[in-house]
Amino acid sequence: MNNEGKGKRGCPRKSIWEHFTEPNDSNNASSSSSVKKRPGAKCNYCKQQWACGKSSEMIAHIALSCPKPPPPEIRAKFTEIMHNGYDSNDEEDLIELPKKKQTKITDHAEKLTISDDKQRRCTRTLTKLFICCGIPFWIVENSFFVDFIKSLCPGYQLPKRTALSTTLVNNECAYVLSEVKKELDNEINLTLG
Repeated sequence: MNNEGKGKRGCPRKSIWEHFTEPNDSNNASSSSSVKKRPGAKCNYCKQQWACGKSSEMIAHIALSCPKPPPPEIRAKFTEIMHNGYDSNDEEDLIELPKKKQTKITDHAEKLTISDDKQRRCTRTLTKLFICCGIPFWIVENSFFVDFIKSLCPGYQLPKRTALSTTLVNNECAYVLSEVKKELDNEINLTLG
């Protein structure tokens, strides 16, 4: 029996793993336990480690907060990935948006479900509200706030506090950085004072 051809099973790794390695202690811990969990991750640039290598956190680290940043083109790539919200095994595959259809009169009545596009727009607006107004993130799980949002749009699913304070804030930060970069790229004879 030849074990050389056998590799790890499961989904292929995302391209963010080119900039991270698994710490040695995570390999030992995962092999001794029967419960499968995510491997740890260690940034190749600043050597910061995580117990569980979540690709969204790793992308946010490379795009926004690595103290010893990678080359600018790599940072720009992952900032763009965060900005566009790619959600596939290979971030470089563009998500194809459905074609727009003419709306029906029944689409304007209050529904218990909303489209994915409206869910994204509402979540993005909610994130901006919390950031710009300095509202504590725990408010999003307060029953009075939930009731208020449900009375405005019954189909909207509020994000959890943890998602709001990490992923959604990071996505909004990536969007702002991307827009600033576009503005700076279009300027001629720019002087900063």
